[in-house]
Amino acid sequence: SDEDVAGCPPPKRARLNPNPIPSTKHFNPPSSSPSIPTMHSSDPTTSNSSLDNNPTDTTNHLERLKQQSQHCNGNAHTNHSTSTSTSTSISTQTHSNQVNLQLLTNSQKEILRLVGQHLQSIGLSNTVESLITESGCVLENEQASNFRELIMLGKWTEALVALDQLKQYIEEQDGILQMKYLILEQKYFELIEDNQPMDALYCLRNEIRLLNIRIERTHQLTAFLMFNSIKDMCKAASWSGKGFASRESLMEKLQKYFPPNIMLPPKRLESLLSQAIEFQQDRCTYHIKPGKLSIDDVSLLQDHACTKHTLPCVTIRTLTEHTDEVWFCKFSPDGTKLATGSKDGNLIIYDVDMETYEIKLRKQFDGHTFGIGCIAWCPFSRYIIACGTDECNEILIWDVHREEQRSRINHTTDDSLTCAAWLPCGTRFVCGGSRGQFY
Repeated sequence: SDEDVAGCPPPKRARLNPNPIPSTKHFNPPSSSPSIPTMHSSDPTTSNSSLDNNPTDTTNHLERLKQQSQHCNGNAHTNHSTSTSTSTSISTQTHSNQVNLQLLTNSQKEILRLVGQHLQSIGLSNTVESLITESGCVLENEQASNFRELIMLGKWTEALVALDQLKQYIEEQDGILQMKYLILEQKYFELIEDNQPMDALYCLRNEIRLLNIRIERTHQLTAFLMFNSIKDMCKAASWSGKGFASRESLMEKLQKYFPPNIMLPPKRLESLLSQAIEFQQDRCTYHIKPGKLSIDDVSLLQDHACTKHTLPCVTIRTLTEHTDEVWFCKFSPDGTKLATGSKDGNLIIYDVDMETYEIKLRKQFDGHTFGIGCIAWCPFSRYIIACGTDECNEILIWDVHREEQRSRINHTTDDSLTCAAWLPCGTRFVCGGSRGQFY
């Protein structure tokens, strides 16, 4: 054969001489060189082949063959060495990753879980798989992950079975019952949307009602069977309809019952970032923008900080409607009105243009005997409480929309009502004074 077993090109055949040389000069390849083929004469009448009579050519040819053989053996050795080096490098890299995993702190592992949860929420599943593979951190318990998948696929019977297997992790006393109620409620709504009223009724009577919790809510669920339109039913139930959105919302409610080491709370990374932004906003000395900042309002690459140049420093209007000292002024929560109170006993309301910041007189309320030392707007910017000085034993409530007095409150002549504040609900308020009264 002309092919060398070591993968080297076949040696060139020696130039043959038609005149054979004595048998003592015949060329026989050494046994240590099996890759060199035996050469035969081109003359069929000649039984043995011979090399050129020139011994120098023969010697040179043998040297070339030897060099080629050594070159091929060297290549094979180099390839083997490269393969061995690559294997060693991969093995070393794997060992290095394992060492790094052992060095991860608990906080680093939690950060990886938060990042993985966020990546999963925006649909980067392949990236999450790579993160899990490389870091060795698992986003959530395997049973919890299976439970999530069953919920998202709408396999309610299997989901309830999986939930029973997770009950050891639920800390709340009636947590399992509450979670089952939420799952069966979703099942009930989807059966109604699928036009299966009898199955929905069976679910309500034989599954939801037997949980014996949230009785009032169960009675409300009965009414949703009576709707002729699925759209009206969804609107009345504040339900987004069968599909990914409603099941994702259900999963977020269920996640709250699991401890974080089993299943992370929903949108945990966004929640932490929002808390950090709110903290920075509270600490910002020059912040004047109304309302709370969201993640989309600021850059997460640096801390939020307003400069003093954002503060209003140019006078655009001087208010001169009061005839005595102005003791108190306050903008309404929605920023569209300004109230001022004075020693002259008048409460004046101004309208504020949010775009041009122009201020126009709206209404002047009088009748405050001791002047106005404190003003309190209700949360929805309609009612306002006006308090007096230490000698004042009454408070007045005004309806700014109707521009009339809503109430005048006093208890005893010994009261001193100098301050007031609304509760967040806007339907109640508290008031008190320097003499210790509190209502």
